[in-house]
Amino acid sequence: FGSRLLKVFLEPFHKHSEGYHHSEAEGHMAKLLALSMLCYAEASMRGSKVSQSSSQDSEGGELGRCEVCPQLQTFEEVDEAQPQCRQNCPDQWRFQWIKDFIKKGCNQVWKLEAKTYYIDRQYLLPCGVHIQGAGSASGGTVIKAVRCESVSDVYGIGTEGVKYRIGFLLNHNTSIRDLSFEGADTKRYARRVDAGQKDYTAEGYGDVQAADGGLEKGGWCRQQGNGFTDLQGGAGFETPGCSDPYACAETPCINGKFTTPACYQWDSLESMAVKNVVVENIVSTHTNVGFFGAPLNEHLGVSFRDDFDLAKHRQSNIKILNFVNEFAFADGMNLHGSYDQVLIDRYVVKTAGDDCIALWSLKDLMGAVTIQNSYAGSCGYMGCYAVYGGSGPLVYINDTCAAGQHPDWAWGSHHCLWLQDQFDGQFADMAPRIAGAGWQCNSWTCDGSARDRLCPTDAGAPWGDCSGTYPYETALCQEGDRGSRLLHP
Repeated sequence: FGSRLLKVFLEPFHKHSEGYHHSEAEGHMAKLLALSMLCYAEASMRGSKVSQSSSQDSEGGELGRCEVCPQLQTFEEVDEAQPQCRQNCPDQWRFQWIKDFIKKGCNQVWKLEAKTYYIDRQYLLPCGVHIQGAGSASGGTVIKAVRCESVSDVYGIGTEGVKYRIGFLLNHNTSIRDLSFEGADTKRYARRVDAGQKDYTAEGYGDVQAADGGLEKGGWCRQQGNGFTDLQGGAGFETPGCSDPYACAETPCINGKFTTPACYQWDSLESMAVKNVVVENIVSTHTNVGFFGAPLNEHLGVSFRDDFDLAKHRQSNIKILNFVNEFAFADGMNLHGSYDQVLIDRYVVKTAGDDCIALWSLKDLMGAVTIQNSYAGSCGYMGCYAVYGGSGPLVYINDTCAAGQHPDWAWGSHHCLWLQDQFDGQFADMAPRIAGAGWQCNSWTCDGSARDRLCPTDAGAPWGDCSGTYPYETALCQEGDRGSRLLHP
């Protein structure tokens, strides 16, 4: 990693400078800032403390053992004929392989053969488990999702629909390597009708965002914007969290009911905020999202009153390496919430119906994230690399935006990098400018409400002017940049 870093920063800067409005000295200073941020992020990742060393990730860091092994969910249903925690799939023997592995407990290595394994629900890995496949290419290990019930249009895969999520749910000190995941999704799941929604205000789950909607004037929950309906994630690889993105009275994050996995009750907020995770050498297709970092939100305070601090308990030391997402109905990847110390390296999105690689902050709590050597192909909505709020620092190195015409089944106005205060995510006042180098934007711009403060000073990512997008997003963009030199020279 260090040698690649030095190569990036010692390259002559002049090849990026054509048409650039800042001085060469400022450009070098930006690179030095990026270098310091990368060193900070790398040191933070290496500094994560674990109880005992157990196995090494491919970059040399310790994932660690788990001294405490909490009891995980059972697979018994009150009514096996009408299960509440999973789909009602026939031939349950097909899924016994993963149940048997889970029963072995924590600190195990699961060695999977070069064959197809079937999976019917979302399975939480025991703490300290490392899954080792036989390869992600043809002839390797295949995890094949089985969809045997139609997903309801009342809930999608959020709230009561959480049981329809299929895939692996990562835990503390876990890794998954060298396999492919074949999803069974046929569309983007969403809440499409209003029937059946219960208001949980009386139980302590109020409409949090409506109280301080900020730029969105009342909150997406109250207005029932698209975030309320279809931004629920759903991926073959997820971290634990809330099954719906907003803290609404009708979309509450109730521990053990509307958290992931279905019906699993978490002991504490700290147990949900997983640390030390590696996902590497993966090919994924036909899921809603490739990798989804589920959010933790304010509603969890109803369950975890004694130690509820979303700024303290954050998912951290996450590495997603050499991940190829062939096809996603929604985002190619989305980290949602308060993640910190994240490295995304060689993440490839070929086709996504929404943003290709997105960071979506809870308020301004999204922390240090480095995205490098990655590729965003055909993307919908705002484009290749989208960030909705956070504190950073954010570092992008040698990333490519190859967006042409968006998929004919998706809607999009493409940007290379979109930085917008939106979806209840806001950029912190002291968030540093995005650092990095080697942007390949192919004429797409860096734009959004925070562009003046945060767009990188790399000429490969030219700045936009809030034009060429949808009216609602344009209004937010202009409001955020009111008084800027670009809009009001």
